[in-house]
Amino acid sequence: MSEDKYYVDVSGLSKDSAEFVATKGFYTPTSIEEDSYLLGKLMLVVTELGEAAEAVRHHDVENFTEELADTLIRIYDIAGRMDIDLGRAIADKMAVNEGRPHLHGKNI
Repeated sequence: MSEDKYYVDVSGLSKDSAEFVATKGFYTPTSIEEDSYLLGKLMLVVTELGEAAEAVRHHDVENFTEELADTLIRIYDIAGRMDIDLGRAIADKMAVNEGRPHLHGKNI
């Protein structure tokens, strides 16, 4: 099957997020070689997911939705600054996953 069936162009979201974050004075690295900065940015993604998990514990749908949005903004920011075609990466990964067995062959 064609991997293009999964492709969604999110480059605009990535660039817009990166530009917005920069206007607020935050620095996001442009390459993986800036590992100390990038690791910090990735931990902020983890933090947003932790906040989403906390919202689930409190059955707070509004906050859960907001934290998921924060997570994606941070991911789009990283992708935008590093010039990563996130839509292509997702489509490629979905195509790989499509070829995997049900539950990836695990008995869960």
